[in-house]
Amino acid sequence: MLAFLRFALIGALVLGALYGILWYVLRARRREILEDDWEDDGKGAPRDTWVRRRLARFDQRRSRLLPLVVFGLPVFLVAFIVYMTNFR
Repeated sequence: MLAFLRFALIGALVLGALYGILWYVLRARRREILEDDWEDDGKGAPRDTWVRRRLARFDQRRSRLLPLVVFGLPVFLVAFIVYMTNFR
């Protein structure tokens, strides 16, 4: 039981770090794309306001999907592997 708790703690720390890194990289990349889009067709509004407004929509969508992918998928895979190994 202690080995499982240690595995779960290390897994949570690794997945949390991965989540933070992915969140930062995806947000920075999206900001770059939006700044390029502003240069093409968004010059009616100030650049920071235009980018911030569109980035807020992106954050809402990402805040629902990213935790499912980063935390949910690995937990499901480990549970599936444990089930297939022990009960099949």
